[in-house]
Amino acid sequence: MAKLVCNFKLSMNQYRSFIFLILILVCGDTFSQNLYKLYEAAEEAFYDNRFSEALLTYASVAETSSTYEDVLYKIEICKLLSDRQYTDMSIFNSYEEEMQAKDKFYHYWKGRVQLERYQFEEAIQSLQAFLSFSAGKSESIIDESSTW
Repeated sequence: MAKLVCNFKLSMNQYRSFIFLILILVCGDTFSQNLYKLYEAAEEAFYDNRFSEALLTYASVAETSSTYEDVLYKIEICKLLSDRQYTDMSIFNSYEEEMQAKDKFYHYWKGRVQLERYQFEEAIQSLQAFLSFSAGKSESIIDESSTW
């Protein structure tokens, strides 16, 4: 009889461990889904030129996780394009080597920031560098970049 009780307790401990493991997996999956939704909301605001909104949302993503490696880079773009008081381009420029290889729009964003800062010569050079890359760009982005 004592042996039967011991096996039952062991089974209960295994059952509890199994339930605990399931809860962790479910919570982790829910957290990942919420983080993904938050990141997607930031991306939507970013590409709709709602930079102040995107900045706040990207900041929330950055505080929560380092899963998305472009978040800090996009935070700098948002700061530079949404806040005229924020003029320090050194952090954005520090991404140049890395992001030129990863983001075909690096020079586009740099040109946009330079236009906001009335740095027209530099902006033209950046936008020409953007246009010189043949990687897929929409006609509208090409037209927009060409008109400046």
